[in-house]
Amino acid sequence: MKNSNKKKYADIGKRIKSRMKKLGFSQVDIATMTGASSGAISLWVNGGSKPQERYLNLLAEVLETETDWLLGGDKEKKKPEPETKE
Repeated sequence: MKNSNKKKYADIGKRIKSRMKKLGFSQVDIATMTGASSGAISLWVNGGSKPQERYLNLLAEVLETETDWLLGGDKEKKKPEPETKE
Protein backbone atom coordinates (compact mmCIF):
# COMPACT_ATOMS: atom_id res chain seq x y z
CA MET A 1 0.00 0.00 0.00
CA LYS A 2 1.32 3.46 -0.87
CA ASN A 3 2.04 5.86 1.96
CA SER A 4 -0.52 8.34 0.59
CA ASN A 5 -3.24 5.68 0.79
CA LYS A 6 -2.14 4.74 4.31
CA LYS A 7 -2.52 8.35 5.44
CA LYS A 8 -5.84 8.76 3.64
CA TYR A 9 -7.21 5.59 5.22
CA ALA A 10 -5.96 6.67 8.64
CA ASP A 11 -7.73 10.03 8.21
CA ILE A 12 -10.97 8.28 7.25
CA GLY A 13 -10.59 6.03 10.30
CA LYS A 14 -10.16 9.04 12.58
CA ARG A 15 -13.30 10.62 11.18
CA ILE A 16 -15.31 7.43 11.61
CA LYS A 17 -14.05 7.07 15.20
CA SER A 18 -14.88 10.71 15.93
CA ARG A 19 -18.49 10.35 14.78
CA MET A 20 -18.87 6.99 16.54
CA LYS A 21 -17.72 8.57 19.80
CA LYS A 22 -20.06 11.56 19.41
CA LEU A 23 -23.00 9.26 18.78
CA GLY A 24 -22.03 6.59 21.32
CA PHE A 25 -21.71 3.76 18.78
CA SER A 26 -19.42 0.75 19.05
CA GLN A 27 -17.91 -1.11 16.10
CA VAL A 28 -20.51 -3.84 16.66
CA ASP A 29 -23.27 -1.22 16.43
CA ILE A 30 -21.88 0.06 13.13
CA ALA A 31 -21.57 -3.48 11.76
CA THR A 32 -25.17 -4.24 12.71
CA MET A 33 -26.53 -1.01 11.20
CA THR A 34 -24.57 -1.20 7.94
CA GLY A 35 -24.44 -4.94 7.36
CA ALA A 36 -20.64 -4.81 7.04
CA SER A 37 -18.53 -7.42 8.81
CA SER A 38 -16.93 -6.56 12.13
CA GLY A 39 -13.56 -7.19 10.46
CA ALA A 40 -14.32 -4.57 7.81
CA ILE A 41 -15.38 -2.04 10.45
CA SER A 42 -12.15 -2.69 12.35
CA LEU A 43 -10.11 -2.08 9.19
CA TRP A 44 -11.94 1.18 8.49
CA VAL A 45 -11.58 2.48 12.05
CA ASN A 46 -7.91 1.52 12.27
CA GLY A 47 -6.96 2.94 8.87
CA GLY A 48 -6.35 -0.42 7.17
CA SER A 49 -8.78 0.29 4.34
CA LYS A 50 -11.60 2.58 3.34
CA PRO A 51 -15.25 1.60 3.18
CA GLN A 52 -16.40 0.13 -0.11
CA GLU A 53 -18.84 2.26 -2.04
CA ARG A 54 -21.78 0.01 -1.15
CA TYR A 55 -21.21 0.77 2.54
CA LEU A 56 -20.17 4.39 2.31
CA ASN A 57 -23.66 5.92 2.01
CA LEU A 58 -25.00 3.70 4.79
CA LEU A 59 -22.06 4.60 7.00
CA ALA A 60 -22.58 8.32 6.42
CA GLU A 61 -26.27 7.96 7.19
CA VAL A 62 -25.64 5.99 10.38
CA LEU A 63 -22.97 8.49 11.48
CA GLU A 64 -25.23 11.45 10.60
CA THR A 65 -22.70 13.03 8.28
CA GLU A 66 -21.85 13.25 4.58
CA THR A 67 -19.79 10.85 2.50
CA ASP A 68 -17.61 13.75 1.30
CA TRP A 69 -16.61 14.55 4.87
CA LEU A 70 -15.83 10.93 5.67
CA LEU A 71 -13.55 10.78 2.63
CA GLY A 72 -11.63 13.92 3.61
CA GLY A 73 -13.85 16.93 3.00
CA ASP A 74 -13.17 20.10 4.95
CA LYS A 75 -16.35 20.50 6.93
CA GLU A 76 -18.16 17.99 9.06
CA LYS A 77 -21.63 18.46 7.66
CA LYS A 78 -24.45 17.01 9.60
CA LYS A 79 -27.62 16.17 7.79
CA PRO A 80 -30.48 18.38 8.92
CA GLU A 81 -33.01 16.88 11.27
CA PRO A 82 -36.28 16.01 9.53
CA GLU A 83 -39.07 18.43 10.21
CA THR A 84 -41.77 17.13 12.45
CA LYS A 85 -45.44 17.85 11.79
CA GLU A 86 -47.46 19.04 14.70
